[in-house]
Amino acid sequence: MRRPLAEWTTDDVRALLTEQVREDSRLDYKEDFPRNRLERDPAKSSLEALDRKDLVADVTAFANAAGGLLIYGVSEERDSAGVSTGLPESAAGLLCVSPIDKVEMRLTSLVRDNTDPPLHGVLVRGFDGFSKGPIFVVEVARSWAAPHAVKDNGRFYRRHGTMNAPMDASSLRRAFLQSHDLLNEIRRFHLDRLAVIGRDEQPMPLMEGGRIVVHVVPFASLDGQVSVDLQQLDRSRVRPLTSGELDGYGLEGYFRYAYRDDAQGRQKAVSYALVFGTGAIEAVDTFVLAGSGSGKPGIRTRGIEQAIRSALESYLGLYARVGVVPPFALTITLAGVRGYTLVTSDLDVTAPVRPVAKDTLHLPDLILTDPAEDLGRALRPAFDALSRSVGLPMSRSYDSAGNWQR
Repeated sequence: MRRPLAEWTTDDVRALLTEQVREDSRLDYKEDFPRNRLERDPAKSSLEALDRKDLVADVTAFANAAGGLLIYGVSEERDSAGVSTGLPESAAGLLCVSPIDKVEMRLTSLVRDNTDPPLHGVLVRGFDGFSKGPIFVVEVARSWAAPHAVKDNGRFYRRHGTMNAPMDASSLRRAFLQSHDLLNEIRRFHLDRLAVIGRDEQPMPLMEGGRIVVHVVPFASLDGQVSVDLQQLDRSRVRPLTSGELDGYGLEGYFRYAYRDDAQGRQKAVSYALVFGTGAIEAVDTFVLAGSGSGKPGIRTRGIEQAIRSALESYLGLYARVGVVPPFALTITLAGVRGYTLVTSDLDVTAPVRPVAKDTLHLPDLILTDPAEDLGRALRPAFDALSRSVGLPMSRSYDSAGNWQR
């Protein structure tokens, strides 16, 4: 529709009126926040009299459809019969006694806490300079965890044209099936890339031996909604799991890597991170799979977990910089590791551990939905599975309370 809300100024809001931008399936003007019908005091501010259920219904209707913008503080033009034309008439703003940033935070948390499943990725911005007070714009991305219900009444809504309507049984069935199909598509992408890496067809030849393959896939990339300008990336955030100061471009996208000479003197990558134009990120590493003291191949669980977490923090920061919103799917596979054993030098482990029985370990898939969530806790199901694969009961990266130990 326009540039991202994060880049808007007050002039962008005023332009909606001067350009007479009409309401449609992705734009909705509201003269005020929905008011609680039991509130009789007209002197109360828009926020004090807010009807939580109606506001959340408006937001989820967009999230369950194609996304869009809600503009609060702009009235609509009406024809001679009193019917809305969908055109903006005036922008007076809202009577608001709270600072803008406080309202932004309250609305964001209100939506997250009153939707099921919780709806993330909603951006709220307030703009000063209007007669009654600020205008608030709520940017709602299409949700890949849809459908979302309003907690207060358990109902699902969806945007149809310029109207919001409850979702019927067939609409809900399609929405749930679509979410399932998205997860299958992400798994297919991961398996396809594992096959490419197995054939050594990645950006540069890979050092022989076991390798870790990590994929981070924005759900929004699956239908072409994300396109990353590879030349404008914050390259410092495109970090391999261990090291990589060299970089380049390939058919798939931009990558950073580190290499070593193999036994025949040929240059082979030991670690790389690749950003696809779709926004997906691939990190492959052989270096962190260290050999044990006996010279046998081994798995240093603590080092692997720290490397994955640190790299993921960089990738999430990269997505925030380019405006790619959650959810993100995370897949982690260790390939070529049959017979590998635990490296115990960085762990206080006295009990015997067993070698890995499988050549390929697919750790549990994870979905990251909230940029503010504790990343260590989010990763724990995968890290616990990694430790179990070598005979440990759980990851040693966590204390007794389940908190990540740096």
